Amino acid sequence: MNKKKNPSLKELVDLSELQLIQDNFAEAVGTSSVIFSPGCEPLTEFSNPTGFCSLIQSTTAGKERCFQSLREMVRGALESEEPRIMYCFAHGGHFVAPIVIGGKHKGTMFAGQFTPTEFSEGQLEDIRRIAGEIGLDPELLLAEAEQMRVVSEDAVRNYSSLLFQIVGVIAKLGSQAGELRQVRDALQEAHDALERRVQERTSELAEANAGLQHEIAERKSAEDALREGEERFRMMFENLSNAVAVYESVDYGADFIFKDLNRTGETIDDVKREDLIGKSVLNVFPGVVEFGLFDVFRRVWQTGEPEHYPASRYKDEKIAVWRENYVYKLPSGEIVTIYDDVTEQKQMEESLAESEEKHRTLVETLTDLVFIVDMEGRFTYLSPIFEDITGYPVRDFIGHSFTEVIVPEYIESAVNRFKKGVSGEEISLYEIELIHKDKKSVPVELNSISLLNADGGVVGTTGTARDITKRKELEQQLQQAFDKLKVSYEELSIPVIQVWDGVLVLPIIGVLDNERINRLMETMLAKIVETQSRVVIIDVTGVRSVDTNVANDLINMTKAAKLLGAKCVVTGIRPEAAHTLVGLGVDMSEITTKRSMQEGLKYALQIAGAGGVGA
Repeated sequence: MNKKKNPSLKELVDLSELQLIQDNFAEAVGTSSVIFSPGCEPLTEFSNPTGFCSLIQSTTAGKERCFQSLREMVRGALESEEPRIMYCFAHGGHFVAPIVIGGKHKGTMFAGQFTPTEFSEGQLEDIRRIAGEIGLDPELLLAEAEQMRVVSEDAVRNYSSLLFQIVGVIAKLGSQAGELRQVRDALQEAHDALERRVQERTSELAEANAGLQHEIAERKSAEDALREGEERFRMMFENLSNAVAVYESVDYGADFIFKDLNRTGETIDDVKREDLIGKSVLNVFPGVVEFGLFDVFRRVWQTGEPEHYPASRYKDEKIAVWRENYVYKLPSGEIVTIYDDVTEQKQMEESLAESEEKHRTLVETLTDLVFIVDMEGRFTYLSPIFEDITGYPVRDFIGHSFTEVIVPEYIESAVNRFKKGVSGEEISLYEIELIHKDKKSVPVELNSISLLNADGGVVGTTGTARDITKRKELEQQLQQAFDKLKVSYEELSIPVIQVWDGVLVLPIIGVLDNERINRLMETMLAKIVETQSRVVIIDVTGVRSVDTNVANDLINMTKAAKLLGAKCVVTGIRPEAAHTLVGLGVDMSEITTKRSMQEGLKYALQIAGAGGVGA
């Protein structure tokens, strides 16, 4: 009997069973599905075709374009052993998975049409053009396009990847079963031939004995081949990365007992195969009924239709784990479950969800506004405090430019800082004003940084905005208080006192600089005019250092007062200051000086009493 070296998929798998699995998958996921041979010919009928796909194939031109597109995707799939997501000429998404057995491409599985997001305006316009090219009413095709189911690529990839694995397992089992049948047939033929030859050659003992030895050798060879085939099947069974358990029905599905368990199953469930064989699943896993898997066993055993049981939580007195199961029935009537432990994955998902909830609660209870802006400057997130600060609901600004909520005079500055952020530059703390719904402006302090993705690429900016209205009010109050204090200080630092009619006293304390001299002169001259004084006593007792500059300033003040009809008298020059002025050669002849304030007052009374200023 000749053994075909490279059997096709339809020789390895019952296509009617494969069609049934494909139909159930397509109906469950809500997409169309079909399997093509490596020669780009369909091996199965289209399952659950979408209205969009059916409408395109309703015309000769459309069907030709559709199949041509599928053939191109088949050729693309042959270049890779991994599942891929590809798009047809009409922008429909397809999960394309090569079916590889023994390193050979046996076929290509498609799952579509779907779209990961709603069609863009450009895609809809292209669909309108395609409708005209294949002889369809563009509006009808656009209507079907808008009805196309939006399914995330990850969801389709997960379901289709599972079907891809199942088809591979069935194909491998079919291949092994074919080999076993061939070996059994060869053994039977050898056995029959042996019996005939023994009967025919009984009289020729020597020749019969030689022939018998030959036949025994052939039988041994056939038995060895059978054992090798069984060993290959056992090795495949033991080394699958998925856990596999085989059960036998008891009392027409009232219970199921363990027949076999592979090594992965022993590892996942921390058990020994020999401890389980012959035991009831109800005793080994007492929570299997509540888990829901026992009902799946019964349905599959009764109907013969395989079922995928999604990841669910199993719990009994000893363990609490998450399991995902795929259950199918063997021709022998035994039930097989292929399962995986997804406990760690579920725990990570729960931890992630808990962490996200904590961060969300933290962000939403902050008194500062938290925002995220994409590369186009559009808000993708705003914390709830946004409504308290601006009066606008958050939903009104998600997807809108951040400039829409900024007072116009601050937009240019904000845009420049945003450009720095998306280019990866550091952004310093800055202040702007936001537009409140009541048309008032709200001052805020912004602190933002570049937002990076997992690869370190900039995808926008994020940061906080703090309402500083109260701080600004306090700053204004402080400034007003400071201004008042400054005025009071200046009044105290430049006191011009009228001691008698016609006599003013200007005591100077501290260091004299140009600014203070100018204020002193302005204040003194204004007071002379206001009081019509004839004498001004400038007391420098509180000035520790009198140098050339100070002396010249005093001379200028004396000259200015003289122009207004008043005479200046300088009192209180310290001895060390007088010594310094003499050493510097300063001419003090134009200044009338007295030793003390008391002498200065006496001198001023004399001048005022005389009714004149004098030279």
